[in-house]
Amino acid sequence: MRVPVPRRARPLLRLAAAERRARPGRARAVVVIVALGAALLTAALVLGDTLRASVEQGLAVEYRGADIVVRSDLDPAGTEPARGDGIPSAAVRRIERLDGVAEVATSVRATAVAQTRGTARGIALESLPDAGRFVWQGWSAGRPPADGTEIALTAHTLRDLGIGLGDQVAVGSPRVGRALFRVVGVVDVRGSLGREGSAYGVVTAPVAQSLAGGSGPNVLLVDAEPGADLDAIVAAINERAPVGWPQLTRDLERAAEDVHGVRAGALGLVAAALAGVTLGIGVVALATTSGAATRSRRRSLALARCLGATRRQVVGLTLAEVLLPSALGAVLGVVLGALVARLLLPVLDLVPGLYPLRADAFTLRPLALLGPLLVMVLLAAVAALVPAVLAARVAPWTALGGATGADAARPRRWPVVAGAVAVVAGPALAGLAVDRGTPRLLAPAVLLTVAGTLLLVAPVLSAVARLARRRTTTPAVRLALADIVRRPVAAATEAVAVLLAVAVLALTWVTAAGVAASTSARLDATVAPDLTIGAPAGAAVVGDETLAGLADVDGVATVVPVPYGAGVRVVGRSGGERVELSVGTVALDAGDLRSVLPAGDAIPEIRGDAVYLPETAFPPFPRDSTLSLAGPDGRVRDLAVVYVPDLPVPSAVAPDTLRAAAHACEVREAWLRLDAGVDRARVVDEVTGVAVLGGELPVAGPVIADVRADRAIRTARSAGIAVLAVGVLVAIVGAVATAAVTISERTREYAVLRALGLERRALARMLVTRVALVGLVAAVGGILLGSAVGVLLTRAIADGIDLTPVVRVPLLPVVAIAVLTVLVVRAAATAALEQVSFVPPARVLARR
Repeated sequence: MRVPVPRRARPLLRLAAAERRARPGRARAVVVIVALGAALLTAALVLGDTLRASVEQGLAVEYRGADIVVRSDLDPAGTEPARGDGIPSAAVRRIERLDGVAEVATSVRATAVAQTRGTARGIALESLPDAGRFVWQGWSAGRPPADGTEIALTAHTLRDLGIGLGDQVAVGSPRVGRALFRVVGVVDVRGSLGREGSAYGVVTAPVAQSLAGGSGPNVLLVDAEPGADLDAIVAAINERAPVGWPQLTRDLERAAEDVHGVRAGALGLVAAALAGVTLGIGVVALATTSGAATRSRRRSLALARCLGATRRQVVGLTLAEVLLPSALGAVLGVVLGALVARLLLPVLDLVPGLYPLRADAFTLRPLALLGPLLVMVLLAAVAALVPAVLAARVAPWTALGGATGADAARPRRWPVVAGAVAVVAGPALAGLAVDRGTPRLLAPAVLLTVAGTLLLVAPVLSAVARLARRRTTTPAVRLALADIVRRPVAAATEAVAVLLAVAVLALTWVTAAGVAASTSARLDATVAPDLTIGAPAGAAVVGDETLAGLADVDGVATVVPVPYGAGVRVVGRSGGERVELSVGTVALDAGDLRSVLPAGDAIPEIRGDAVYLPETAFPPFPRDSTLSLAGPDGRVRDLAVVYVPDLPVPSAVAPDTLRAAAHACEVREAWLRLDAGVDRARVVDEVTGVAVLGGELPVAGPVIADVRADRAIRTARSAGIAVLAVGVLVAIVGAVATAAVTISERTREYAVLRALGLERRALARMLVTRVALVGLVAAVGGILLGSAVGVLLTRAIADGIDLTPVVRVPLLPVVAIAVLTVLVVRAAATAALEQVSFVPPARVLARR
């Protein structure tokens, strides 16, 4: 079926087809640029949809078949572990007989420590539900455990422990000690958001009960009959069998969705934003390529105008030459993007910090396929429109007169002055915005800096080429440098896209490094230990074996036991009434404080006649009060009260003062200071394992928040660099295509050089050297621009979250960016431009 074409448009389409046949390299470059942009945007959208689908699956997978979950291993708030004998079998039978209940199943959950070859990790264990329709776990390999000597672990846990299927692992808790288990299966948690990426395993019900310290199941799953009133069933459970904390699975899913859904949406937006940045780079590459192609055809377009073509027809001709290959590239890119997104699922599953992306959640929405197709064609039209309009506005006699020589390409002085002023004023304005807390000025400052850098590209290229020409004697290189000096604007056109792409990549790296360093530096300024093991009340005592285990962890520099007086109270009067504080009193030693607190001494000296309390907005005693320390072995009177900002304990006195009130002390906490530069995530994992073995002791401290922030920053940086690397590739393709178009219009000049004795290899070297030098200057300029803007963003982000900004410019990755960019540009230019040197001079000079 033939598509009807208007008669007036047929000559334009024939001209566009003839131009595409005459210069196929230009069309191929447009296809590649558009295809890469469409592929990236499609992959980002498809992965975002898959991420949301995976999150929706992961929210409900643990509650398969259940409408109500009853847990006796949680406190009444449903958040903290609670101890008990589990759910009695009589209560299970009563719940099973309730109106509206179709079926019930039980399982056991427990926490323990898994150890192997010196590695200890806290692990969540669970028995399979005793009714098969409630079993949600799958098996990647092996089988479920069948007796008390077998265990099944997730692939993540096996990698973390460094073992495999068939190996042995020691599992235990303070209640029952340790025992060896044989790994007989690899658990597939089916994308569960609570289990994926954490230490998790499956054991038999008796083993789980022993580790949980109970005699029965502590989880009850209830499946209601269709149409049953779930709230009424929950009320009946609380009335007739009050054995735990019943919760509707829909409420649990909704609560999890509020947390994970926002995060998944944010990750999708970040991926789309990065893809958008790369699309912007692609538009710049298309614009520079189209501009160079239009400039090279000014004489032919002018001839078309002389033969009767209107300005509108000239614009349509130029757009048609871009839109036809753009449509083909967009279709190829959408198909490639969907395929790449599917192939990336197992790779992304290995990235820490990302949600699990399951193959069965792979989603292809029509919008994710049609959107990139239309967007890329539209952007290609926009990129080609400006050069087309400018070419159509040139008078035919001007173009035929040849006013496109070297003089027209030389940069004027005003861009140099304006660029220098903008480069100086932009960072100054940004610094002023950060210092005065006015973020609205930051965006104009960044735009001013970028604009100034772009204005300076041509003058800098000309200056670098002049300087290099004085230091080289190779004829081919000197010719390449002379060409840049004579036509710096054309060279700058090739450099713009590469400069912006490398700048965005360097900005991502510098900003991520700076924010991570600022977050870590917060630990050095806080008056708190890096890690705190235990709690003043409600937790087990930190024993000698636990203290020794903490000291043996590689990366722990100092372990300070914190002794609390048994039965000690701080007594005083406030507002005419007697006030007693029994939250815990610590015997502090100044030397211990100096060895463990990063910011120095919380208390310069420990006086024997004072009680030290944390500084709060509502102090329990007046500052001029006289307090007493009462304990089972005596009472110490006439103690002054001293309030200390950020004191890390409820109350503190000198060791001799505490011994006078209570001879017996309990080490309820241990403070840890970590070595500088250590892998904090690994240390936290090992310390957590020792704490679980020591009696399920809580682990807290600023290092934990730092580890979470560091993981998030690393994930964002890895994703950003991976996406923006495609942007660099797009820019390089555009730069090489622009260079090829620029060189093709000067074929006669090169033929004259060949006729005068320049060898083919020397000509090829001249062309490649020119493009490589432009790529080098663009890469260095992009690194400087990206690093400068990255420093500004680091200061702004740190100031926004109340951190002291720490600037980090990772030299090795930044230098690697420049080197790789130049190498890729040189390789691409060699393949694209070397063919010019193979054209016989006689054939070119014979053309008219």
